[in-house]
Amino acid sequence: ERAASACEMRSAPLEHLACAALLAAAGCAIAAARRRAERRERQVRLVRACRAADAGAVAVQLRSGADPNAEDTQGCLPLVAAASCGRLDAVRELLRAGADINALDAGGVGCCALFAACMRGHLRVVEELCARGASRDAHKAGHWSDLDLHLAVEEELRDLRAAEEGQQSLAFHPSTVSVSA
Repeated sequence: ERAASACEMRSAPLEHLACAALLAAAGCAIAAARRRAERRERQVRLVRACRAADAGAVAVQLRSGADPNAEDTQGCLPLVAAASCGRLDAVRELLRAGADINALDAGGVGCCALFAACMRGHLRVVEELCARGASRDAHKAGHWSDLDLHLAVEEELRDLRAAEEGQQSLAFHPSTVSVSA
């Protein structure tokens, strides 16, 4: 009996070590999951700030560790979100932080920042992105064509002309847009 109890006593620390290792691994997994959740939440807050008219909040989120090139939980990139909402200050802040000017998002509008700004009629953002070297062909990697981009620009120009003339903007219809090859 003494031999058995001595043997049990010697193996007990190994069992405790194995148990401690399992607990540590579980703790590491929990900590890793918590870090992933925190990263996702930072991205969600960054994209929300990009959509809002608050460049200061964008800067705060970037300083807190949000990635200017990572999508939020809906697949939206911060730069595409800012561009599609016409948030010029947020676009500039993201570009300063290293956002990829030609990246395509997986969700939201599913395109690049330049195309999103064109589609939503934000000419100042379009000008900024073009001045900083945005590719006019980046949208081709997605499901958008040159015609889509051209129609978006034509629509915005027509709306601007109508606004300058004091007229109410006409509803967009593809048959009303002239397309030059």
